Amino acid sequence: MILFVAVIAWGADPNVALQEAVAARLQVSTADVSVENLGISGAPADASWQVQLPAGRCWGAFTVRMDATTPDGKVRHYTAYTTVSAFAEVPVVDHDTANGQLVSFHLERQQLALLSGDPVDPDQKWRAKVNLHGGEALVSGRVELMPDALEGSPVKITVSAGALRIEAPGKLQDDAWVGQPVEVLNLSTQAVLTGIYGTDGKVRIGGTP
Repeated sequence: MILFVAVIAWGADPNVALQEAVAARLQVSTADVSVENLGISGAPADASWQVQLPAGRCWGAFTVRMDATTPDGKVRHYTAYTTVSAFAEVPVVDHDTANGQLVSFHLERQQLALLSGDPVDPDQKWRAKVNLHGGEALVSGRVELMPDALEGSPVKITVSAGALRIEAPGKLQDDAWVGQPVEVLNLSTQAVLTGIYGTDGKVRIGGTP
């Protein structure tokens, strides 16, 4: 089942309406988007068009929903298979990077359909999941978010029960991300516990950050 999102554009030409909807979703100019094929036949020439894009990728080949409203107020619904070419600024690796290392990158204009996956958010820090080569685009599956704290880092373990609050020294047993569960070694008891890593660098047992 394809999920569609409320990125909607109107236009008198279905191709232009689709082009504008994709550009709005990708936050690029309409000059960076071209509709190569739109599988709608027998469409009314005097209609205004409404576009609703799928929740996933909206470049290359995908299915789109389009509604045509004729001057007499009648609405015709279409589910069409389309091919769209789109360019956008995507993160590109600066130099060869080994698995597990922080990735240095810059933005570069590329054709999205030629990428091996979906480009990642350039506003985040990323760590290589495989060996990366300089010049390749950063796409999902080849990188992961850089942890907020690395395995082996010293932390404070906190346990709260009513007004009682207990702290103990600990060591992370895995990489940690804020708001996510992580295993931690209590250095006082040598017990391995699971808690939530907080923005203050503490691991809370039985609580939230």
